[in-house]
Amino acid sequence: MFRHCATAAAAFLVVSTVALNSIPNLAYAMSGVPVLKEVVGILTLGRFEAKDDNDSNSEAYYPQVEEFRGELLKGYINQSLKSVTERYTKNPAFSNVQINYTVTRNDSQVLSVLFTGTADMSEIGKTIPIMDSVNIDVAKSTNEITYDRLIKDTPEAKAAIHQVLDDAARAKGIKNGLEAEEIRIYFQDDNVVFFYMPLDDSATEYVELSIPQSSIQAYLNTDFGERPAS
Repeated sequence: MFRHCATAAAAFLVVSTVALNSIPNLAYAMSGVPVLKEVVGILTLGRFEAKDDNDSNSEAYYPQVEEFRGELLKGYINQSLKSVTERYTKNPAFSNVQINYTVTRNDSQVLSVLFTGTADMSEIGKTIPIMDSVNIDVAKSTNEITYDRLIKDTPEAKAAIHQVLDDAARAKGIKNGLEAEEIRIYFQDDNVVFFYMPLDDSATEYVELSIPQSSIQAYLNTDFGERPAS
């Protein structure tokens, strides 16, 4: 069974929800287990069933915020967290979806959740890796922080971040440096972790580049839009 963990201090009481169709009593058997010691309260498991025509065996876990200022804001955050798994569990192109999550940062500034797992794609007849994230601007807007929103929209900032990531990729032993169509992020401790799937068709794993946030702060935004009405 998947293990849920968190690494940062607490701003939320979080509830974990599981989408499954193979182990009917799993959620009830594990409810009430205190597995997130850093988070105020305990992490409990609910149950959501997802069935498809292929009778696939899928499990997808995602956290849900239980206490937050404003019910609407809480709803927006929870929908963002849930939607990551639904990209796969509700997409007929995928079967045998297995997704787990890790809360990589949870404080008064940012809630960052990393999703990892696998899924079968019948069109290409292979199992693909899944790596995705949700980052919430807790301090101000409660909007999502994506790569495009994080990096300042100036040629200088974009070029500087590209150079930092290219250097980090080469230092990691990647001969051609940074080659990515889409870059995503998550936050961990004092670092921003940039991850992507290499353009090489033979690539089977995501590349992760962990960069101290302080070293690139000059190129990062601190305003992520207006807060929705609560």
